[in-house]
Amino acid sequence: MTVWVSDAPLSEWSASLRASRGGQPKYSSMAIAMCLDVRTVYDLPLRQTQGLMRSIAALMGVEIAVPAFSALSRRDRGWYCPQ
Repeated sequence: MTVWVSDAPLSEWSASLRASRGGQPKYSSMAIAMCLDVRTVYDLPLRQTQGLMRSIAALMGVEIAVPAFSALSRRDRGWYCPQ
């Protein structure tokens, strides 16, 4: 399996801080979309998507925190990937 990842998602992996009150998002929409794209392409459950993204990050040698399956589930609502 070959996976190509450009530098753009890695540089924008963490979400920018909001000025509004409440909790701050940890991951950008691009990071969530990338994980959900991988999930759709490989038809994986959320926990396996999390594990695959961790493996990809380790193989690339980058120190990024991968969204947990629960974060992917919450942010999956309203997300659409054309097939």
